[in-house]
Amino acid sequence: MPEKCEQREEIRWRPNRVVDGDLLMYLRAARSIAAFAGMCGGTAEDRCEAEAMDDTTVNALDTLHKHNYDTSKSLQALVKGPSVMYKEKKWNEEDI
Repeated sequence: MPEKCEQREEIRWRPNRVVDGDLLMYLRAARSIAAFAGMCGGTAEDRCEAEAMDDTTVNALDTLHKHNYDTSKSLQALVKGPSVMYKEKKWNEEDI
């Protein structure tokens, strides 16, 4: 019964709140921010991985939702606190 349910699902995306062209531009900018943040803390390979990761896109979309689909506010939030996620490498230098 819904009234007895303590935990409810949380909305994480509302379609048609952002024009497709603006959304694509926003995601490109978010990936660039992640790439730059990765570049500051690692190699070019790390930068490319940070930019291409699905987690980078999910983080960008969550940030956009949190800022009520305002792309400029969302980008400002991403610049202030970029979330860089690195994949763990399977092989260390010695193993290679």
